[in-house]
Amino acid sequence: MNSHVSTRSRCAGVLLAAAFFISNQLFAADILYVAHLSLNTQDTYVVNRLRSQGHTVTVVADDKATVAHASGKAMVVLSMSVDLGKNLGTTFKNVTIPVVTWNDELQTQLGWTGPTKNAHYGRSDKITSIIIEDPTHPLAAGFAAGDLTILTDDDEHLGWGIPNSSAQVTVVAILPVNARKAIYEYKPGATLHDGSIAAARRIFFFLGDTAPDQMNENFVRLMDAVFDYAAYGNLSI
Repeated sequence: MNSHVSTRSRCAGVLLAAAFFISNQLFAADILYVAHLSLNTQDTYVVNRLRSQGHTVTVVADDKATVAHASGKAMVVLSMSVDLGKNLGTTFKNVTIPVVTWNDELQTQLGWTGPTKNAHYGRSDKITSIIIEDPTHPLAAGFAAGDLTILTDDDEHLGWGIPNSSAQVTVVAILPVNARKAIYEYKPGATLHDGSIAAARRIFFFLGDTAPDQMNENFVRLMDAVFDYAAYGNLSI
């Protein structure tokens, strides 16, 4: 091989690696991740995914979590695994940083949906795709409008909720069953379902209890977009 070509290739590789490192550091966020006691397989996957992208993730068990843990953080993430009896939706309802959850039952505690399971919130199986409704929104991760396959198996349970209908609520994706909302955002200042006001961005994502080995690349790309948008808003990354 030509030595000059080899040298250029090595330099290009170094520059790409440096750019990746700088990008991760520049856009790194400090995230509070609340889960049930020890991390399960899904929690471990999500936390490792966030850390691999340069984020600092502080994991706190649901029986220890208080609003003070959110101080200085870029966002609060409430896992599917949290114990509803700990009332974490109430604990973190009014924090002035974004809140992200895929725990369908927590939506009621947070004031995002009504209280009735399978009417206002729930999980659906026998589904391998979602429908992108707002492809212009950052939470759509650049995907076009329409059907998008996200799972390799239909045995998983995808979460959904029915938020308020207003100009300050954006539904980005729905499930192909009764138009149930799979990805939605309450903008800062939006009126929540319970009549209270969103102190910061509030995002629901359909992850549910999906096992990591059933997620395809589209699923992971959407998940990354959720955390990027929660941390950086409309900033293009």
